[in-house]
This record gives sequence, structure tokens and C-alpha cells, in this order.
Amino acid sequence: MKSLGVLLYCILSSIVAEASSGTDTTGRHGFFYRGTEFTKIFTVQSGTPFLNAEGPALGWVVYYGARYDSVMIQYDIEDDQLVSHDITGAIRMQLVKEKISAFGFSGREFVRLPGSDMFFERIYHDHHDVLARWQKVLTRTGTEESRYRLYKMIFISNGKEVVEVQNNSDLVRYFGKNGKQVKEYLRNEGLSMKKDPEKTTSAVIRYADQIGLHEQ
Repeated sequence: MKSLGVLLYCILSSIVAEASSGTDTTGRHGFFYRGTEFTKIFTVQSGTPFLNAEGPALGWVVYYGARYDSVMIQYDIEDDQLVSHDITGAIRMQLVKEKISAFGFSGREFVRLPGSDMFFERIYHDHHDVLARWQKVLTRTGTEESRYRLYKMIFISNGKEVVEVQNNSDLVRYFGKNGKQVKEYLRNEGLSMKKDPEKTTSAVIRYADQIGLHEQ
């Protein structure tokens, strides 16, 4: 018969191996329930700091190198933190940001790029990525109670650098000497960053990837 010490060592070794394997650990959430209590206070009048403001959504998280499916999560875009619950479901818990590689809910995917401490929504993925950065800021106008205001920024990544694009000129400039083709495509398709930055950026990057047009 194994001693208690040996038995505990075997159990712990098994858990550690599983958590570092990158496999789906649904049903064994011991490593998922790591974090600190989420204690942020906000009111109905101010709105919520969450992107999914309607409440926790069923999603997935790659956490400590392992993927956890069917977990309830909310994305706090004021502080760029992911929130879930403890194992009892009674206490809201903020996950350890540095240990989250990616997560998703409602058909949306969010990633933390290598070397970055920020989460981005990945809208398009190929040779280039089109990324969205969401943020809510608590602001106050005049005598009104402070309210959360939603902001969205669009970025392009080639796997080496992340560049923000705010207008058509930024898209053209991104492709350097190949920018003339991008400019013609924008004009021919009637696309405008001012009208719809996400749609315009995604269309341009998809077109560029299809014809092998890369930044210069």
C-alpha cells in the first residue's frame, strides 16, 4: 500500500500534468478556480463595466495552458479583466490575467497577443489579423451621474506588430508602396472607415490576403 505522502504526490503530479497538457479539462476545474475576488461596485444608473453587460455568458477559456469549456464568464472592459465565479458559484472571481491565453463567448474570440498585456477581439484571422480593442470609461457630464461610455479601436497585426487604424489613409499607409491598390479597392467598393471601421478593415485585409498583398 502506498503511503499517504506518495499517494498525494501521485495525485498532484497527475493534476499538474493535465493542467499543462492543453487538453479540455471540463469537469475538472481545480486549476480554473484560481484568482481573486471581484469586488468592483457599480450601479444600475451607471451601467456595467462588462462587454457582455446582460450577464455572464457560457464560454471557454485557455487558462494556465489548459482549455476549460462550458464556464460562465464576463469580460470587464474597464480594467481588461476576465471574471467568473468560484467553485461554489456564489462569489465572483477575477482570473489571473497573465495566465489567460484566449477566451470566447457568444461566438466571439478574444486573445492576448504574445508580449502584450491586453486582450483583443479577433475579428479576422489569416496572414493578417483584424483585431478590436474594447473599453468602457466611467465619465460624468455636468450634474449627471457618472455613466460608462463604450469605445472601440481597430487594429491590424501581421504577427510581429500591432498597428491601430482609424481612417482610410491609415489603411493605405499600412501597405506602403502597395497602398495604391488598397486605395483603389476602397474607392471601387465604396468602403469608408468613418462609416464602418470594422467592416472596412476586414474587407481590405481579406482582399489583401487573397491577392498576396502584404505591408511594405
